[in-house]
Amino acid sequence: MDSRQIEALLKQKKIVTPSYIWDTDVLRAHVENMKNIVCDTAGLCYAMKANPFLITEFKDMVDKIEVCSPGELQICMKHKIPGSKIIFSGVNKTKEDVEAAFGYGVAIMTIESRKHFLLIREYCEKHKVQADVYLRLTSGSQFGMDAEEIEKIIAERENYPYIHICGIHFFSGTQKKKTDKHKQELDELDAFMLKLQKEYGLSNLTLEYGAGLAAPYFEGEDFDRPYKDLEELAEYIKQKNASYRPVLELGRFFAYSCGVYLTKVEEVKCNKGHSYVLVDGGIHQLNYYGQNMAMRIPKMELLSDNESGGTQESTICGSLCTVADVLVRKWSGPLPKEGDVFAFYNAGSYSVTEAPALFLSRKLPAVYRYGEENKIEVLRTQDESYVHNLGIGE
Repeated sequence: MDSRQIEALLKQKKIVTPSYIWDTDVLRAHVENMKNIVCDTAGLCYAMKANPFLITEFKDMVDKIEVCSPGELQICMKHKIPGSKIIFSGVNKTKEDVEAAFGYGVAIMTIESRKHFLLIREYCEKHKVQADVYLRLTSGSQFGMDAEEIEKIIAERENYPYIHICGIHFFSGTQKKKTDKHKQELDELDAFMLKLQKEYGLSNLTLEYGAGLAAPYFEGEDFDRPYKDLEELAEYIKQKNASYRPVLELGRFFAYSCGVYLTKVEEVKCNKGHSYVLVDGGIHQLNYYGQNMAMRIPKMELLSDNESGGTQESTICGSLCTVADVLVRKWSGPLPKEGDVFAFYNAGSYSVTEAPALFLSRKLPAVYRYGEENKIEVLRTQDESYVHNLGIGE
């Protein structure tokens, strides 16, 4: 989606600000490029926490969709995502969560701890159903289990015939900008997978690898070669010729490029010789990982009919009553005027759910889907958020 298309939608009053737009044509082309790079080297899994609004598009584009909470499972149910497409991951699974997942026919459950294992085992033995599970290997965080704990569970598998261990899950972090880190992790994981095969007789395993590929966001980053790391990663996996099936689990890298965040200029003022531009959005709606307190400049554009041609430095601030609400600390360009719109690109991942949307009880941004011959569809209106902060019971 480019500025011409956005300006046309604004002039036709088909969209409002602040808002997000997901360009599904861009998304589908991006995923197709990824699939062409990976080919048969690995499967693909979409981590829906990156953007739950996109799961209907991803349903037919990837092998699996990773769900990490009961709420995300409910979203999948509402959109009739087949249980056979779902991997139910995440910490703090309750008995009710396990029952809901099995009741919906979820394909694979991820076991994050001994407690998770016991919950799933209890359900399976009670209902005499088999569960396909991944055991999550920790990277040294609160997620997953040590290798020793995983091996203990595997060694005891004769005692729980209803649980089928079919894979290992591993994720160590996001925005990894050095493929050396991927290679090191894959070497260690490869050795662990081979150990499970040789010492415990496990076969036909899957390795769900959360690669944490970096999305280009800021000035100075390589926007021209966004697939460089994926190409190197796919080639390294191919060289291993593993006896297990690798699956790349990605969220941010899948969704980032399809999203645009729009926010309108409401006021321009000068304080102590410096220009401040106040917009109708803010940090409660836009969040770029690694922006370093708004010091780094994301891919963005001012949509304006101002033809002055002059350039000056401004600070772009949002509508929140906090000095932290700065979208860009030092932006150079024409001085905006009231009614102009800033378009922030590569905003398809996380901002829509990760930013603190309830702070100061501002309205939620509208959400749109755009694509298939320039069609625009409303996915969410500018709903009031104050109703969630009232403190009045039903």
